[in-house]
Formats: sequence, structure tokens, C-alpha cells
Amino acid sequence: MLSSKQNRLAFTLVEVIVACGVVSLFLTGVYTLFGGGQRIAAKSTWLQYTIDRHRLTQQAIFKAIKTSSYPSTILPSKIYDAGGTEENPGANASAYFISIVSGAGKFKSADIISKNSGIFLVTMRSEPEMTKFQDSSENKAGSICWSVFTMKPSPNGQNLGTIYMEERVASYSTSSPSYAESLNLKYDAAPVLKSFKLAEDVDWIEFGVETAGYVPSEIKITLSSKYYRDENLTRQSVIKMVPNVGVKTGS
Repeated sequence: MLSSKQNRLAFTLVEVIVACGVVSLFLTGVYTLFGGGQRIAAKSTWLQYTIDRHRLTQQAIFKAIKTSSYPSTILPSKIYDAGGTEENPGANASAYFISIVSGAGKFKSADIISKNSGIFLVTMRSEPEMTKFQDSSENKAGSICWSVFTMKPSPNGQNLGTIYMEERVASYSTSSPSYAESLNLKYDAAPVLKSFKLAEDVDWIEFGVETAGYVPSEIKITLSSKYYRDENLTRQSVIKMVPNVGVKTGS
């Protein structure tokens, strides 16, 4: 006669339920561990990428401000400068100031995007015009390069933005009696030579300037990016620089 153990050819319903529960708990733990690892890795990747993009943005803005200059005309015996002097500024000197288009203060990316075509900062550097030299090979037209910083919507949404820098270039040739002192060129009429993508997932930017006006004054720009999947993960960078030209705020 066969024993009761030998007569059992299958698991009982209770045993199947218990086994399924154990497997379910195991798989849940594995998924949680794997998913958590993926989230940590994604955050780490975003943070490192954002640090790199912020560094690139800092370098671009720092260089644009540091190399700022007024257009000028160099003659053999005299230099005509669009900036003029503190006592007697050039008639169009303010056209070549560093322009914090959005104005001083703290602004969300969505607000910057909605105004002034997203343009928030414009700087300008110039190569001087040279004329009236006996050696004609020394004579040359001047050139102006504007660096135009613009905020555009981020593909990640969340009202975040992406910063782009455009380089717009124009040449100039002037004549007596005032030469470059009367030059009045605008960046919006100049063709775009290059465009670069800089910081991404930008949440807000804060602009500060000690004193706007003809006398060069320190500019401070604070930039903050936010991880679009976790609002508690942010990255800030600060740029400080005194330009070689005046500063104006507002469009």
C-alpha cells in the first residue's frame, strides 16, 4: 500500500499561492533596486552634463564681456572712438554698451522667452578701422561682432529653457570729420555668423549690476538649472566680470 506522501503528485493550492507570493516579493525587490539604480544613474548623468554646459556658458559670457570694446577709427595721428570719454561720451556710445535686455533682477526662463524674442544679453567687441595711412596695405575696414544670448524653450518642458549664443558680424568704413565717433550700427540688422547651444534645463537667471551707465561696472549673472524629473535637483553658477564699456538695463 502506497503512503500518503507517495500519493501526492502535485502542489496544493496553498503551496502555489505561497510560492507565487515569495516570487512576487523577490521580483518587486529586484525591480525596486534596479529602478532606483537607474534613477540615481540618470540624476548623476544629468548633473555632470549640466556642470559641463554651465562651464561652457560661463566661459562664453565671461569672454563676451571681457573683450567688449567700442568701434574706433585709427588715423596716423589720431584715434576716433565711438565711446568718447567720461567727460564727453560719444553721441552713440550707449549703442555699444553691454545690454542686459531683460533688466536687472531675477527672471524665470518662461518670462525671458516671452519677451524680446528671448534675447536677454547682448555684448559687442570691435576690430578698429584703419585709414589714411600712406602704406595702403595698412588701411582696412573695421568690424563689429555682437554676442547675442537668447533663451529658447527646453525640449524637456517644465517651463525650462535652453541658452543659445549667436555671433552677428558687420563691417564698417567711416569718413571725416567724426569717423567712428558717429557710427551707429544695430545688432538686429547684422547677419548671424555662428550659433552655439549652451546651458540647458535653465529654470531662472538673475542679473545684477553695480551701477548702470557710461562708467564700466561689475556685472553679476547667476544661472540655475533644474532636473526636469526632480525639482529638488538643481545646479547654480555665477559669472562676475567688469566690461570695458558701459552697461545698460532693459530693452
